[in-house]
Amino acid sequence: MNKAQASTEIFFAIGFIMLFFILITFINFERSQQTKNVDETLNLRDKCLSISNAVSSVYTKGPGGTTTVNLNNNRATFNINSQTLMIEDIYSCTIPIKDFTDGVADPITNPEFTIQAKNLKFQNINNKVYINIPCINYPISHAEDHNARKLTSQLKYPDNIDGRIHLRRRINTSIQDYNEYLVNHNSKIAMIDAGNACTSTQQNNILSGLNCAQITDTNPLPTGNCHLYKSFSSITQPVFLNNLNDYKIIIIEDEMLPDNILNSLESWLHLGGILIFGGRNIALSSRDVFGIKWNYKKISDTITVVNDYYINSDFFLSLGGDINSPASWSLPEIIWASPCQNCIPNGFPTAVNYTLIGRYTFSGQDGYARWVYGLGEAYLFASICHNTDKYTTNPDRYLTVDVGNMIKKMIGTQKFGYINATIDFEPQIDFPLTTQNQSSIEFNFFNVPQPPPYDTTDYNVKQYEKVNNDFYLAGNNYIEGLYQQPVILNSWLGSSINYKTEFIVHELNLVERYVDINYQDLIICYEY
Repeated sequence: MNKAQASTEIFFAIGFIMLFFILITFINFERSQQTKNVDETLNLRDKCLSISNAVSSVYTKGPGGTTTVNLNNNRATFNINSQTLMIEDIYSCTIPIKDFTDGVADPITNPEFTIQAKNLKFQNINNKVYINIPCINYPISHAEDHNARKLTSQLKYPDNIDGRIHLRRRINTSIQDYNEYLVNHNSKIAMIDAGNACTSTQQNNILSGLNCAQITDTNPLPTGNCHLYKSFSSITQPVFLNNLNDYKIIIIEDEMLPDNILNSLESWLHLGGILIFGGRNIALSSRDVFGIKWNYKKISDTITVVNDYYINSDFFLSLGGDINSPASWSLPEIIWASPCQNCIPNGFPTAVNYTLIGRYTFSGQDGYARWVYGLGEAYLFASICHNTDKYTTNPDRYLTVDVGNMIKKMIGTQKFGYINATIDFEPQIDFPLTTQNQSSIEFNFFNVPQPPPYDTTDYNVKQYEKVNNDFYLAGNNYIEGLYQQPVILNSWLGSSINYKTEFIVHELNLVERYVDINYQDLIICYEY
């Protein structure tokens, strides 16, 4: 019995000791948990105060101020109205200002927002603190146009002031296929040579590189974008008039034209066409036509290019010779022009910017000349396809070849301008760009004036990003109005981003073209 009693006492002693150790362990665990909770609360308090101080600091720095706080994927809830911040629904602190947002929240409709992320990025934009907005706006820093005219102050959005640039003429020398180019830009040209004043070789020289459909009485329906009228009769003249508004360039050699055709041509020229004409049979021996007086007399003479042509070269026409040995041609009769000083033919204005190119040696009359007529331009050659097509001073060169080259330049005429823009940039190296790795520039593109009709394919914007001395095409679209152009940044780790924005209008007329541009901010998006 004594042995049984001793075993019971030992059992209770061991149980008591175990209970004691369990109690001690529980007390230590509770103390450890309390310490851990205190540490976590202190950590959350530090985060809360760090975030509050960050908001205050970035606001004090003014526009452009930034800073970053490590949130360590905790949940932070902001309330604009109460100016409070709650971390993990555990610790709350006060934010000393109300001017903060995530880019969506506002005090009236949506005062509270929650962010859970590895980091918080604070940015002062127009004296408001933005927290973890995925995109940063960078305004334009410097801009100048193709005339080296500085436009920075007019392009800083949103000042509501547009920078206006004036497009200037240039010639596209990179055209590979002129037939395709005419089709792409909805342009047509025509040549009237029903009397075969030009030989087939001369016609080919003038219309070099063009597949021209021959229009005849038996085949009066035109195809393609180049039409060679081998007949100009009561059958083909209506065809010509039906297509007149589509023609950008018309060449006429030695054709007697009825009044209704001459009047229609004057209207067409005045609205922006380019007319190249010559020969003795345009009209009678003398007539007021196309803003000048046209004259004809059957006496032989020699045309020589004047010195001023070599000093002030023509935009389209390149003739041989030079100021010491000018080009010349001998003609069996003289066809000449003179500015229309006191007449207004058919109610239209007279020639403007009348420029002499070639003068007859003996008579002193104007054999080759150009002028502006309304929005159009006219070139008079006493004869394009005379028997002595060869230059007198250079028998290996032909006038018809030079006229053909002039027509190619006219086809490729553009109105062109550009703006170079620099945007100061502070890359966020610690944060990757969005998965699209894209940003955007917005700009307003306007063309002033815009006389209808016009084809949008004739208007084009090309945007390039410049990296060192290389240009990367960033966008190639026509737009009128507000447009957002996504671009892939090739230099996003640099201190600035440089863009060249080109504006191209494909047209021949003399309408003054402008671009009103208002660069929006460059927007770059990151992952935080």
